[in-house]
Amino acid sequence: MLKITVPFTYTEGYLPTPRCRKLRYREAQSEHEAVIREVTKEDFPVAIRFQNYIMRLDKPGRKWIDLHWFEGRLWKLSRYSDIHANRDWDELTPVEALSWYLRPHPFQVTASPNKEKCIECIDNMAKDWVCFNGNLYVPCGEPMYNICTFGLGHNHAGIGTSLDVECHYNPNLPSKWYFNAFEREKAIAAAKEIAYRRGDTKSIPYIEDAEQIEVLMPECIKEDPQSWDKPGDPWMNQMEAITECAGDPLAAGLAVMMASIK
Repeated sequence: MLKITVPFTYTEGYLPTPRCRKLRYREAQSEHEAVIREVTKEDFPVAIRFQNYIMRLDKPGRKWIDLHWFEGRLWKLSRYSDIHANRDWDELTPVEALSWYLRPHPFQVTASPNKEKCIECIDNMAKDWVCFNGNLYVPCGEPMYNICTFGLGHNHAGIGTSLDVECHYNPNLPSKWYFNAFEREKAIAAAKEIAYRRGDTKSIPYIEDAEQIEVLMPECIKEDPQSWDKPGDPWMNQMEAITECAGDPLAAGLAVMMASIK
């Protein structure tokens, strides 16, 4: 087990004098030792790998990211140490800032959090971390192919239609723009169809060379976003429909402005 000392602030009740009967309250400081579970290679197999573009000043580019399977859900390497410790992607040692992440905030407990509530909160948050080979991992959603658009079409934004890999669903977008890990070819075909409707011809090579998902444990693929029937944000859908019907970026921009002021 990995033990992390977590400092926290809580509200303490006290009696100013022995004769007082009504509690007064003040801010107090304390620490609690959180326990992070450590897992073995046998208990923590790699279930899915996917490509993602990592923006770094020294080595920007696509990286393969491993998702592990443990206790019925996927786990990914925590990226916070990449920010706080300024380590490379393959050299993350994430203990430095974990005590900060485990500190309970007032909205997580009560308006006047007592010591017991804070400790309970810390222990509950610690359950969402596991340690493997000296690195910390957090729960992760299932990776899916996701179509996204930007700009007014007709190559106005360069790559105006893209196909990426996301591990969460954005409710602003229609669920029909999401495809599970086995539906790469369907996702590419759908993204190209949208790109052609928008006139985003420069996007086609990037869509065909989209990031990939590699499934090592097929039983871990459970999502079927094509069956969710979630429409997405109505206003964004309206803007997208205008862009797809417009003949050029200028016409699309004027139509979007007119629709926005109604």
